[in-house]
Amino acid sequence: MRQEISSLRDQMKLLETKVDEGNRIVNGKLDRLIGGRAVITGIITLATSILGTGMVHFALSLSTK
Repeated sequence: MRQEISSLRDQMKLLETKVDEGNRIVNGKLDRLIGGRAVITGIITLATSILGTGMVHFALSLSTK
């Protein structure tokens, strides 16, 4: 009986280790995905800001002529 309990505890520890490793892998992939999206969003925001500033400058230069 004690050997069965000990065996079950060992199996539980092994499964816990596997679950923890799986969680680390998934969390790492999520971090990279979220970080990549943040970079793309920043680039798009910067590009639209530059384009918007250019269009305002263009419109003001046309209106003053």
